[in-house]
Amino acid sequence: MKRVFLIGVLFAIIIFMSGCNNRMEDDVLDNQHQQDLERKANYAAFMLFNNQFGWDRTAWRSNRNFEGREIIFVRSEEEANTLEISLDTIVAWPSPYSLAKLDALNQVDIDLEWLASFQGKTMEELGITLPLTIDDIVFNWHNIFYIINEGISLETRRFINNHAAQYESETRRGQILIRLLFPDRLDAINELLIQRGFDDYNVLQKSGIIDIINTDMPSIPFTEEDVRNDPSLIVFIINRLLSAEERRNISPEALLQRQLEQND
Repeated sequence: MKRVFLIGVLFAIIIFMSGCNNRMEDDVLDNQHQQDLERKANYAAFMLFNNQFGWDRTAWRSNRNFEGREIIFVRSEEEANTLEISLDTIVAWPSPYSLAKLDALNQVDIDLEWLASFQGKTMEELGITLPLTIDDIVFNWHNIFYIINEGISLETRRFINNHAAQYESETRRGQILIRLLFPDRLDAINELLIQRGFDDYNVLQKSGIIDIINTDMPSIPFTEEDVRNDPSLIVFIINRLLSAEERRNISPEALLQRQLEQND
């Protein structure tokens, strides 16, 4: 009887230890999964990936609670829209700025042979060839992120970021031009500025805007050439001279609404 009791105790201990080991293995896997998700989020932040929540770089880096969540990379928003996913799944895809960074990566020296040998792989196992493609930055993100962190210099990373920033600046400039040159908007802006007396140099001088700009300011009324030469300056001047309500009343959305009402 005593022997049977001891065997039962030993059996219970074995089961308990086995359960502990399983829980430890699960904890290790959970930690690895969490770390992988954090790396994936950091990569998405660096590459400026879009997602269904509209996260920017800051949001990617500040959202650190990935418990019970997944991050999936796809090639495009169209591809993301075909997926049936849960609310806990973050789907991300390359933005135009990601493609600018991809373009920059293809302009710098990347030693793929070093990367393969460092990881103990053959070039075939590495699965990357130059030039890099959208598929590489989406599906081979581990290696691309490793290249970014370990395979290039800090100066090269700055070049990649600056290349994307220049693209972003040019894109914003284009967006500003579209809004400023919206049909009839420049006429509406000039009409309002003239009504307020800002076509008078003395009035402009009293407003203090000439001293703020500290450069040759285009005269009012603005021409299309003025807008194309420096759209950001025109926006700055408008924002300084007109109230928020006045700007809303001559926004593209407001002008379009009035046009639709006139056509009814």
